[in-house]
Amino acid sequence: MKYLYIILPLALLYALPARAQGYKGEITTEQVQARKVRDKVAIEFILNLEKLKLHPQLMVALTPVIRSSDNARAHVFDPIVISGAKRDRALDRALASGDFHFDVEPLARMRHRNNRPENIIVQLDVPYAPWIREARLLMHAVVTGCGACEIDQREIEVTATVLPPVYAPEYRLSLLYPTVEPVSKKRVEQLHFTIGNADIRPGFSDNAAALERVDQFFARIQADPNLSVDTCNLTGFASPDGNFNSNMRLSEERVYSFVNYLKSKYNLPPDRFNARWVGEDWEGLLTLIDTLSFRGKEEVARLIRTEINIARRKERLKALAGGATYRYLLKNVFPALRRSEYAINYVARPFDVVKAKTMLHQKPCPLTLNEMYMVALTCEKGSDEFNEVFRIALETYPDAPVARINAAATSISRGQTDAAISYLLFVEQPEAWNNLGVAYSNVKNYDLALEYFERARDAGCTDAAHNLQELQKLLDDYLY
Repeated sequence: MKYLYIILPLALLYALPARAQGYKGEITTEQVQARKVRDKVAIEFILNLEKLKLHPQLMVALTPVIRSSDNARAHVFDPIVISGAKRDRALDRALASGDFHFDVEPLARMRHRNNRPENIIVQLDVPYAPWIREARLLMHAVVTGCGACEIDQREIEVTATVLPPVYAPEYRLSLLYPTVEPVSKKRVEQLHFTIGNADIRPGFSDNAAALERVDQFFARIQADPNLSVDTCNLTGFASPDGNFNSNMRLSEERVYSFVNYLKSKYNLPPDRFNARWVGEDWEGLLTLIDTLSFRGKEEVARLIRTEINIARRKERLKALAGGATYRYLLKNVFPALRRSEYAINYVARPFDVVKAKTMLHQKPCPLTLNEMYMVALTCEKGSDEFNEVFRIALETYPDAPVARINAAATSISRGQTDAAISYLLFVEQPEAWNNLGVAYSNVKNYDLALEYFERARDAGCTDAAHNLQELQKLLDDYLY
């Protein structure tokens, strides 16, 4: 089989599954391949002349043309000239004598012999321009006879589009699962007592504010049918001044003073209470000392840690600095140790997603972010209902990073890029940076997209690592 190679600068090419009909079925194009190589488009195809029947005195000039889809632009390559045997010899003589010249110097000339397998491998390149992607590649065929008179002309379509569409990156948007709030929760509070006393006095220390917080807490629990008290754990304490055994009894009286207050005021059953008392609170004393600054502080702490005999420890404390240190402790530290603490565990009833869907549209919405996300999982991803859940989450929790990140993801998927960017600009989390990268890529701000993808990847976001690869494929195809 005879091959003629006609070559402009080329590279290995991206295959296109295109095939075009030839001139009256006699010239066909095969194995059309094209790809973008940085700032050029490289094209290769085979002209199959096996079925071409050409009169010995005729000549065919085949001119490759890239023509835009709107016919407004075109790139014309130099022609390929195929001649019958007699015409080719006459052409040689005319060219040699100067009696004939081509208007455009051909890429190559070929003498055609009928009934023989003949192929021409054509390799072309052209500077890349965006319009070329959707352009057609044609072969303009002009047949001339002796005297260069035109007999006929045809167009052979090589491929309907020169290049495939620009690479469409498959980005991954980050959606966050809100932190699941525990079903069991705890509320901690403490009351203080005067020296040697176990009565609750609202006007003493900060007891008024503490009791008000207790009242508000129980009012909320009793008003919410979804919440109930599980256990009340209470502990009584005494300061180290005075008799050890008396202080133990005093700490017991203080804890039951608080128990009786809660029982009577909130009608709580006895089995909800766990009461304990520890007597003198030496551990609490050490903790308070660490937070204070006074002369002899280190000596006090060392004495408490090393002297295991309680009576001797007290006597030694009283003797420090001629009694000045002990007087400081009596005035500034011991009062905070005379207290009762309570920790109330309360539980929420099991989550009901059907009821939550109804509650979602209440104003204000009573659901947590995690409960809203549970509702979203029951919807088809990307549906209007799915997106509405994240809109309500953002409206209810406008400062929550999770709400902003998820609302931005749904906005990007709906093409609302500006809104998504506004949600994310001040959220310093890898998932926010990843979604910003997608948003900026969608508006062709590739520099910012690259910056945010890299920041998110470096912070451990796997979605961003994938998106960086996708962006690079796009840049290789679109820019380079």
